[in-house]
Amino acid sequence: MATKSKAKSKASKSSTTSMPQKSSAVAKAKKTQSVSELLHALADDYKEERMPLSYMFDTLSDKGFLILMMFFAAPLMLPLTPPGITLILALPLIVLSAQMLYGLKVPYLPEFLRRKTMKTTTIKWMVNSLDPWLNFLNRFVKPRLLFMTSPFGIKMIALWCFVSAVVIPVPLPVINSIASGAIFLMALGILQRDGLLVKAGMAVTVITILILVAVAFIGAEAVTIALEAAKTGHINIPGWTK
Repeated sequence: MATKSKAKSKASKSSTTSMPQKSSAVAKAKKTQSVSELLHALADDYKEERMPLSYMFDTLSDKGFLILMMFFAAPLMLPLTPPGITLILALPLIVLSAQMLYGLKVPYLPEFLRRKTMKTTTIKWMVNSLDPWLNFLNRFVKPRLLFMTSPFGIKMIALWCFVSAVVIPVPLPVINSIASGAIFLMALGILQRDGLLVKAGMAVTVITILILVAVAFIGAEAVTIALEAAKTGHINIPGWTK
């Protein structure tokens, strides 16, 4: 029995040492409520070549939905997001906003998303690129329009975040940056109880939807004009028969 207990204790020790440990820098950043410090601590202290979403999620999950949504939305705000990153970060945003809308108290990330990984160097580059934006916002954030961050207001904001998250994977230039920026503003607004920032995020969501509607309308009109021109003989479309 003694040998079995010793073996179990050794196994438990080896399993805990093999898992990435949350550093003191991350713990310190959590106490400050600074999104910038959290992102830097998470990116700088991870030493492996690729960082799994499970590590990001488990490190930040005790801070709730808002920090997680800001973390996954922030890199997508960059105009030139590296290829393949958009969908990896958009899926957690869709899942988290849906859970928040449903009313879950503790965020949950499905296993198939936990296995996704990103290059640590890419994460560091994105975090450094976001510093000017975060520093700019921090100068203006303050508690105001508190009714916007009431429990009912937060429920409505979750719906707006879900709409923006669904739009992010749409393959149109700059759309993912605008939609993720809306999520970031709304999440930061709730976290800092800044209703004006929440309103700004909602306005950005409306702009995103209007752009999509305009693109769809223009595309439909272009197709209609092309078909009409083909019928009258001004444009020849292969396979078209009069």
